[in-house]
Amino acid sequence: MLKNIKLISFDAADTIIKLNGTVGENYSYIASNYGIKTNPEILNQNFKLVFNQMQPLGSTGHKNFEWWKIVIKKTFLQSGIEINQFSDSEKFEQELYNYLAEENTWFLFDDVKITLDYLRGRKYPLIVFSNFDERLNTVLKNLKINEYFQLIFCSTQIGFAKPDLKAFNKVAEMCNLKPNEILHIGDGFQNDYLGALRADFKALFLNRKKLPLHQIPDDHEIHSLLELSNFL
Repeated sequence: MLKNIKLISFDAADTIIKLNGTVGENYSYIASNYGIKTNPEILNQNFKLVFNQMQPLGSTGHKNFEWWKIVIKKTFLQSGIEINQFSDSEKFEQELYNYLAEENTWFLFDDVKITLDYLRGRKYPLIVFSNFDERLNTVLKNLKINEYFQLIFCSTQIGFAKPDLKAFNKVAEMCNLKPNEILHIGDGFQNDYLGALRADFKALFLNRKKLPLHQIPDDHEIHSLLELSNFL
């Protein structure tokens, strides 16, 4: 049992929400509107490479759309496509950015609504704390779960990104709580689990795929959000 929990924090992508299709499939779909034929699998592979090489969203001077424009350009370039091959590259980038916030581009995991209802019944204040951008508010609103959360923190909003200690400290400060009064839950081993522990948050690692990560104690790991009730 975790004691003295005054607030519960959730990561967003791959914790409570999931993109419909791969990033590569979505990039390829919008590119086809501009007459550009692409291989979704190659795009997806190169997106992952580019994304992992970038400084986390919100941790640099580039925010929101400007950061993603760099990712988009590099992803297509890595896939052998110059962004200037598009009939209107700026319009394409903006359409792609907007599309990935539209209704039906994201979905909720099956355990999310049940868990949020349970926690609301237990009177726990809830927040979202994610390395995301301004679109997260729209996504959560489209999925009809924004009302569950008192606050939604994006790395672009607070100026620091997980796992930076400054990001966790800023969230605790803005919630007017001590770090050890907050439980953070996420699917990122470095960003969510270790980042939270180093900041003196309480933490649970959401291992939906049941990957063999032996460095995590059994009482720090869950495979579904439904297991959360066992810790409160």
